Amino acid sequence: MPKYGYKCPKCDNLWEQWGKIKDLPPKCSICGADSSYKVPSHVFFINKSAQNEKLQKIGEITKEHIEENREILQKMKENTKNKE
Repeated sequence: MPKYGYKCPKCDNLWEQWGKIKDLPPKCSICGADSSYKVPSHVFFINKSAQNEKLQKIGEITKEHIEENREILQKMKENTKNKE
C-alpha cells in the first residue's frame, strides 16, 4: 500500500497517510475539513541500465582481482618448489 501526501486548503496542513489509490481523501486532522487533496510527492525508481552498468563494473573489478591473486599464488607455488 503506498503512502500519499495530502493538503488541507483551509488550514494548509500537510500530512502523509498510507492508503489505496481509490480511497477518498481523508479529513484534515487539525481543522476537520472534508476537502483535502493529494499533493505530489517524491518518486523513487531504479534505473535498470545504470544498475546493470554498475554490476558490470563490479564484476570486472572482481575478475581483475581474482586474476591478480592467481598470478600471486602461482609465483608463491613456484618459489616454494624452488626452495625444496
